[in-house]
Amino acid sequence: MATGVFLPPFSLRTRTAVWASTNPAVLLGAQRPTPAVVDTRSSYKEKVETMLTPALRDSVGFEIGAGVAEVNAVFTSVVNGACYVWTVVSEFTPRVRRTIYGKEKSLIDRFHDLSFEFNIVAARGQDPMSVIRDETLELAFLRR
Repeated sequence: MATGVFLPPFSLRTRTAVWASTNPAVLLGAQRPTPAVVDTRSSYKEKVETMLTPALRDSVGFEIGAGVAEVNAVFTSVVNGACYVWTVVSEFTPRVRRTIYGKEKSLIDRFHDLSFEFNIVAARGQDPMSVIRDETLELAFLRR
């Protein structure tokens, strides 16, 4: 078993860690160390997304859905630190869109560390559950 010293991450931006040997030959320069670089970014993101998704989904659904009477449903998905939001509306008028844009801006201001992608879709008399067919999206709000 190799002995070594764990050095703290040398960069917060890259979140990498290096394993340095305590072998005397390596320390004296007789041997060249073989550093192992471990990238913890992906597992860190997965943990953060898992923790944020239910609260974020509920916040987005309530902010857009409950705040605008013409909203039939809101679907969300968090992937790679970006929140995708699909809003299904009964009326696709400029007034409704402006109201939703205001709600979206308040979400961007509140969750400024996340990237958002917003989409508005007209239901055109269809059931809102059948309008969005992407299986990666979760229902955040449904008006009955």
